Formats: sequence, structure tokens, C-alpha cells
Amino acid sequence: GGGEDAAGATADLDAAVAAYVAANERAPRLAVVYYNLAVALERRGGGAAPARRAAIEAYRTGLRLDPSDAAGWCNLGAALLRSAGSSDGEGEQRRARCNEAITAFREAARLAPRDADAHYNLGVALQRAGRDAEAVAPLRTAMRCRHAGGKAGGGPAGGPRRP
Repeated sequence: GGGEDAAGATADLDAAVAAYVAANERAPRLAVVYYNLAVALERRGGGAAPARRAAIEAYRTGLRLDPSDAAGWCNLGAALLRSAGSSDGEGEQRRARCNEAITAFREAARLAPRDADAHYNLGVALQRAGRDAEAVAPLRTAMRCRHAGGKAGGGPAGGPRRP
């Protein structure tokens, strides 16, 4: 039944997390391993605050290793935005997470100026921060990028773009 499927999925995610942790021990300088660990942590945690915080830290570690990875910045921003929209903190902490997400999406857009997702995510983050007027420009840029053939993904709610 459904319970067996959920238990199997949890076991698979536990195995994935263990594999990424082991890979990090063998090759601690590979950013992609940290990104994949972050995705597995978030999925395994099911939206729980401790898992989200661990995932955010894994994204940050990956970006310290490869700060030129636009998708890594987008994924960090998405995790931060999910954190800001959850019960991970109150008031000032939520604002800080949202501002961190905006910074991450700005960096992604700078690194990949034709990536519609980066601009779209920046616009959404600005809207969530109550900065609607600022959100207009990146949202328009996202539309132009999509019409020009730039990537169009699910945005922050769609989760990371890496497997």
C-alpha cells in the first residue's frame, strides 16, 4: 500500500543522504555532491526546519567551492525562500531569509543573465518581501528570456532543478 511506498522512499532518501555524506568524505571539494546532498536532505526532511537548515548549509558549502554556479545560487535561493515561507522563524528571521534569497537570486541572474528562472525567482522573492515595485523588472526580464528561449522551470515552489 501507500505506507510501504512512503517507507521505501524514506529508505531510498536515507541511502542517498548516506551516499552523499560518504562522497563528501572522499572528495570534499566537489560542489555538486553538496548540492545533491542538499536536495536529498530537503526531500528526506519533508519540509521540517532542521532538514531545511541542513540543506541550506550544504548549498552554501557547495557555493563556497564553486561560486560561479548559477543553478547552485538558484537552489540556495529557493531553499531560503521556502524557509522564509515556513515556520522556521518569526518576523525578523523570516525577513532575513527572504533577503538572503533575494541576494542568491540576484547572483544567479548576474551569472546567467539569459536564465528565465533566475530572474523569475528574483521577482517572486522581491514580491514576497513586499517589494512589488522592484519585482517588476526581473519578472519582465524573465518573460523576455522565456520568449527568447531561456530556461523555464517551476520556480521556487517547484524545487531545485538538480536531481
